[in-house]
Amino acid sequence: MNSTSQRLTFVNKISILLKATSDDENATPGYMFREINDISFESSGYCESLAEFLIDRVRQKSCNIKFKALKVIKYLTENGSLTFQSAIRKYSDVIKECIKFGGPPHPMHGNTPYLSVRELSKELCEVLYNKDVITKSPDGAASPEQPIPFKYGGLGPVQSKGTYQGFGNTPTNQTRGIEDIILDGIEKFGARITETAADRQAAVLAKLDLGSSTSNYKPPVVNYPLEQTSSQMKAAEHQHPTRTVKKHQPGKAGGGWGDEEDSDENDSTSNHPSMETDSLFDPSVRLQPEADWQEETDLVARFLRQGSTGIDRMYLSPSDLKNFLARCSSLSCDAVVEILLSKLVSLDAGVVLRALQLLESVIFNREELINIDTLAAMCKVTLVTCYNNCHTRLEESPNIRGSKNQLSNQSPWSSVKVKLAKVVLILQKLSSHKDILPAERLTGFNSCVAPVIPQVN
Repeated sequence: MNSTSQRLTFVNKISILLKATSDDENATPGYMFREINDISFESSGYCESLAEFLIDRVRQKSCNIKFKALKVIKYLTENGSLTFQSAIRKYSDVIKECIKFGGPPHPMHGNTPYLSVRELSKELCEVLYNKDVITKSPDGAASPEQPIPFKYGGLGPVQSKGTYQGFGNTPTNQTRGIEDIILDGIEKFGARITETAADRQAAVLAKLDLGSSTSNYKPPVVNYPLEQTSSQMKAAEHQHPTRTVKKHQPGKAGGGWGDEEDSDENDSTSNHPSMETDSLFDPSVRLQPEADWQEETDLVARFLRQGSTGIDRMYLSPSDLKNFLARCSSLSCDAVVEILLSKLVSLDAGVVLRALQLLESVIFNREELINIDTLAAMCKVTLVTCYNNCHTRLEESPNIRGSKNQLSNQSPWSSVKVKLAKVVLILQKLSSHKDILPAERLTGFNSCVAPVIPQVN
């Protein structure tokens, strides 16, 4: 069968591939993996078409399609034919791009779908170039390390079956007579009658051969410091409070004992939520930023630590902002924005000012990093809170009590307020959120900010 006819007949296999990589949150059934794996053994042309189709599904923007397609590719790489493994390695660059896959958070699952795609793509890249997977042969062919044993054939083209019959070659499996079978049965029956429970136990222990494995056994001993042990005991006491003895209340249903027990059971069940792992993306497993976004946290901390220009080195230079955007493009931008927003409550005006600079740079590169409406929805509450705090700190500052023009004041918080108004006006201009701050609160800032607001395409 030539390649053209193989591609035409491969159309009949597309239906099961579409079901296995459907755009929903249901997991792919196990039998589909086996059926798709059998397709890879039918012909080399099917392997090429199968690899092209699965890579095309990986290029889709949907998290569900990407995750399922990568999972099928990983299964076929580990269990499929060597021809499919060679074909899928041609598209390793597409799989590597999924390691940086990200986007706006899901309304229910958050960033968990993107994390699942990243982890699965990393595992698949390791499997693609694993020597054990490359050298093994799932389709039954012998590998170079295990040569096929040579069989000596007899006369003619038919090979011998490994045994020679004739004079002097008595078969090893001789048939036993009825008398021998009866005698053996009588001996076994007599041995069972005379056997005791201790003998049976000794026979079982002899089969297990526990003497060599347990002779040198010593239980593990873990030495904890005294201070650590006491602190752990106190933490355990806080986690598991002692139950007080309930007072009997006559006149209530159930004898007056059941009400408080029911409430205690409800409290205990609410304190220990169950973990559901059957779904494709588990919404209950929501990792915290300290554990999930370590690279994003380090990136923000490095640029907020100190500026490189301006009075007292408060501002970031254009080269700093360029380096930040280049690094941010390979990470999760929504996580970076959340970390920047958490820094706007800082009491250090320099930290808040640099965080607003980084946030403004993200807005100017929104087409490559994040959707502008999503960004405005994430930022508007924190920006309003920061604006109110900034106004309060300006009123409390002794340098501003005698000045009526806040924009000309040299206080750091005055610069923060101008930068904050600029970010708010840009978001109101570009996004659908037009009421982040009322117009009367932004009076006097429009003339300062208007020349730098980007135009809407």
